[in-house]
Amino acid sequence: MKSRMSYLSAAALIAATILAACGQAQPQMAGETRTASVPPPTPSPAPLGVAGAITGPAPVLLQPPSAIGQHPSYEIGVVKSVAEEPFSTFSLEVDTASYSVVRRYLRNGTLPPPEAVRVEEMLNYFDYDYPGPETREEGFRPTVSLYPAPWKPDWALLRVGVKAFVPSPEDRKSLNLVLLVDRSGSMQGSDRLNLVQKVVGDFLSTLRDDDRVGLMTYANGVSVHAEPTTDHKSVAAALRGLDAAGGTAGGAALEKAYALAQSVYDPAAENRILLITDGDFNVGIRNSKELERYVDRKRQTGFGLSVLGVGQGNFNDSLVQAIVQAGNGVAAYMDSPVEGARLFADGAAGLLHTVAADVKVQVEFNPAQIAEYRLIGYETRALETRDFLDSGKDAGEVNAGRSVTALYEVLPVAAASRTLPVPRYDGNRPAPSPEAETALNAEWAEVKIAFKPDGPDGAQTVIRQPVSPDLLRDLSAIGPDDALAAAIAGFAGKLRRDPAFDAYDYDAIKDLIAIARARDDDGWRSELLHLVSAAESLDG
Repeated sequence: MKSRMSYLSAAALIAATILAACGQAQPQMAGETRTASVPPPTPSPAPLGVAGAITGPAPVLLQPPSAIGQHPSYEIGVVKSVAEEPFSTFSLEVDTASYSVVRRYLRNGTLPPPEAVRVEEMLNYFDYDYPGPETREEGFRPTVSLYPAPWKPDWALLRVGVKAFVPSPEDRKSLNLVLLVDRSGSMQGSDRLNLVQKVVGDFLSTLRDDDRVGLMTYANGVSVHAEPTTDHKSVAAALRGLDAAGGTAGGAALEKAYALAQSVYDPAAENRILLITDGDFNVGIRNSKELERYVDRKRQTGFGLSVLGVGQGNFNDSLVQAIVQAGNGVAAYMDSPVEGARLFADGAAGLLHTVAADVKVQVEFNPAQIAEYRLIGYETRALETRDFLDSGKDAGEVNAGRSVTALYEVLPVAAASRTLPVPRYDGNRPAPSPEAETALNAEWAEVKIAFKPDGPDGAQTVIRQPVSPDLLRDLSAIGPDDALAAAIAGFAGKLRRDPAFDAYDYDAIKDLIAIARARDDDGWRSELLHLVSAAESLDG
């Protein structure tokens, strides 16, 4: 394994290569007068979200190793030529389920299957220190940064981050929520129905007086335990009284849940169904494409659908991903009481309260400066270039206070000559920039974000942020959030067997986490370090 100093020396070499190619002064090497400020690892408390501390490289075995469930297949994103595809467009999402699922696999003593690892969900599990907007209408304030890609010489990372508006509790929309809970026999256990009863019961006690909640369950049939009501104590009591028994023949469970929500529909409220399940749920529509279309139709009438997964074995991650994207919802996975408290914190604002609809990102790369690029993750959320300005195109929703991050690998034209052929013909080269456009053509890219602050039926707003090469920093000088994003991308890349990370080692990831832990108010970054060690011990 590499030592910390050898890794940082290599990182400084990468930075020097990119900076020199772009006409900037080369940074000093680690070990010279200016050295990288990487604090040595310090003893960590028991990692939050883990039932029992992972105190060494080996994970705590809570149960015999087993699969969490079915996961969607996807192709890892490929490198694209700016000359051929200068625009990269995708739907911005805030799902976090993949990180929790990966954590559970590692806690069970097994590596996750590559298809269970979705980089964007792992990135967006964490909070970043992005400046937030002051009003809902402002939407987002993009934060962009540039630094060398630790696993790819000559390449840089472009990090694009936003934080959603955080309305005060009294300014949030009232909630019209129907809880649809799987209470089949497989839901027995402390990590399933018992966990739901505790976490959701605590959440109900935090609701506002004007929030309405109904409770339905399905097993051998469908039952309504509480009509939508503002009497949250009665709903909590009904939830506590549930037991797990029977099959999963839910019949028309989802249709009935929508009908129950419709009975108190309020266009000024947050109208949402939260499906809570551990299995390959049967909610009345068995064909996955038909179910996806049904959820999409209901979304168009003002109802969102989110899914909270628990347990392991039969959890249909593939179907969850499809229907939450169709239903403008969030997919989350709860593996412990601590994770439940995190998901439902602040009145579940980050889980249930939407502040920006149809959020799309488009990055336009400048062919005079960037030769190639790759978006890391978001493979299942890609959009066509023309979709960005199409205000009728459905895209992701971002909930209150959520941090959302995307990472690109980018290859500057100045560095590409070492890895790409030099064009012989003028038509294959970037056109020289007229003097009047020198400043514009010096930009590496422009980031654009489209969103609707007033909901899916509102007007679309577009904000823009140029990306200047002046942002490029030496890897040894990056801050905690840049280091965290790179560490997660590297960790996810190793877990999903992305060839770009074959030569990248776990020690390098740990070095980045050491920098990231300079800001670790909640302990999640320390937990990440333990998970990386667990994966390393299993990845023999």
